Amino acid sequence: MQNKFKLRDRTNKFTFMFKSYSGVHLGFLCVNFYMKCLGIYPLPSTVSKFWTRVYNLLWCFYLSNHLLIIFPTFYAFGSTTQDIAVATFSLMEGLCMIECIVLLIHFKYQRSDFKILLSLVHHELNKKKRIITLDNGNVYIIAFVLIAIMYVLIIFNYIQRPETVRYHKLLTTARYPFSTRAATIKIILSCHQIVVLLHMTIILTSDGLAVLLTLICTVRLKNLETKISNEKRGKLPKRIREHQQILLQVEETNLIVRIIVIKTVFCFMVFSISTGLQIFHKFEIIQIFIVMIVFLRFYVSAESADNMATCANNLGIAVYSTAWYEEKTKIRIAKTIIIQRCQKSPRIFITGFMSELNRKYFLVVAYATYSYFTMIRTLISKNK
Repeated sequence: MQNKFKLRDRTNKFTFMFKSYSGVHLGFLCVNFYMKCLGIYPLPSTVSKFWTRVYNLLWCFYLSNHLLIIFPTFYAFGSTTQDIAVATFSLMEGLCMIECIVLLIHFKYQRSDFKILLSLVHHELNKKKRIITLDNGNVYIIAFVLIAIMYVLIIFNYIQRPETVRYHKLLTTARYPFSTRAATIKIILSCHQIVVLLHMTIILTSDGLAVLLTLICTVRLKNLETKISNEKRGKLPKRIREHQQILLQVEETNLIVRIIVIKTVFCFMVFSISTGLQIFHKFEIIQIFIVMIVFLRFYVSAESADNMATCANNLGIAVYSTAWYEEKTKIRIAKTIIIQRCQKSPRIFITGFMSELNRKYFLVVAYATYSYFTMIRTLISKNK
């Protein structure tokens, strides 16, 4: 009977680890595919010059499309003085376009660091010992499923939006300094706007990438804690070097992820303000869904960053909890080095703006948003 229970326990553990690996690996493959389609994938050095130029042209094509439409969109926002619904839609579209432009430039500028991080992720996922376990793995899955559902609902409601917020029946609210009633011009502009709207999936792709990069750092820290607890003391110097490599990977990850996160926080605040100004408008459903999507994107990023910091602290506690009096002097020194490094937790931050991305920072922003909506509702109810 005991052997049966042991076998069942091992089988359940293997199944959980396999599912965790499959989920992370599938997410990495999906993010890779979308990055290649959206023009932000760092091509390896083995790719020929011809295909490198073609891919650079694809990047320029996406960037030029966003630049060509962003000015008419903000012109529509500035020229709308009566209907707040039109102004809100224009602001929403314009901010999404700015997000896309920032991401295109950011990934182009950081392509060398980005290439190194992707190679580390690929190496970690293809190790023979695929020990990838996530304590709150279901949280990320549920969050991304909700984001996908609300994204579909936004598209449906956006297509069904009232005619008052359309301009000559085009897809966006952009207003051009020339007539768009001709059939040829309308077809060209519609194709142009379709490209822009489809490329906006780069926003969700970058959020998925940020979470994936942070999770890989978390997994490496967790696996290192297991190795230090179970392996022989003679391998401790090797684990010190591995710990240093993980800390360097966290620093490289911060260079990529911090821009993505701070962009999400900024858009969350602006979308919340615009939704609050339109809080009792009959067409507010799209704005509410957008705020909820950005809210979930922000939450997943904060959750993954907080888990990474927690794993780093747990590593220091695990080393400190070992039997020091039985160790040699060299081993004590090695453990002291690890503990000292763990005193400064690896984090996602921007100096002067965001001290550390974690659950506490997320709750502060969420509470401020809730207070804002409460204040707006109170003011409107008093004026009725």
